[in-house]
Amino acid sequence: MTQAQGPTDQAGGTPPAPPPPPPPASYPPPGAAAPPGAVAPPGTPYQPAPAKPKKPVYKKWWFWALIVIVLIIIISVIANSGGSSNKTTTSGTASPTTAAGGQTAGGQQKLTVGQTGKTGDFEATLNAVTDPYASTNQFVQPAAGTRFVAVDVTMRNVSNDQQPVSSALSFELTDSTGQKYNETFAPGLTAIDGLVPPNDQRRGTMVYQVPLTATGLELRVRGDISSGGTVFTLG
Repeated sequence: MTQAQGPTDQAGGTPPAPPPPPPPASYPPPGAAAPPGAVAPPGTPYQPAPAKPKKPVYKKWWFWALIVIVLIIIISVIANSGGSSNKTTTSGTASPTTAAGGQTAGGQQKLTVGQTGKTGDFEATLNAVTDPYASTNQFVQPAAGTRFVAVDVTMRNVSNDQQPVSSALSFELTDSTGQKYNETFAPGLTAIDGLVPPNDQRRGTMVYQVPLTATGLELRVRGDISSGGTVFTLG
């Protein structure tokens, strides 16, 4: 009994080989990265891995370092171009005294220019008030509808220990409505901030920006954050 034979070619009687699979369009396929050391199959065009997207400039560390350097230069130029401060009308020799300047809601006596009040470990003296204060720096001017008010204060440490003075924490300006105002940067003036040795003093000037219509301005001076402070009327 004979076995059935498969199809043969006409020349030699052997079956034809199956056709090879078609090569991929590219290697590696689009969107995929070839593994390290991989070689593209023969006859296959090599497809390079897609380039990594570049970081935006604002995400680079040197960009922010440059911004900080530029800001430091601008602040330094403004601070050094202020020149000498405006001279204000000062009072006579200040000495600890009680003023007939009214009282606070808590019954505390209010002081005025030229007078001294005890607060915490300090004796505070309001030497002078300039209202309005004219800045000599063209870059530091009051906004429309406002004015600058400058206060010249001496803080004398009457304790036996070194004590700090801060223009932001030791002083508070308010108007007749109770609105509080923060100190304004004003180059060319002597800052009062710093450490005061025992039985020594620091004198400095602070500038505040208030509306043109603001009245009844008062400066509260605190010798420490726990004290009620001493209140001076500015005019």
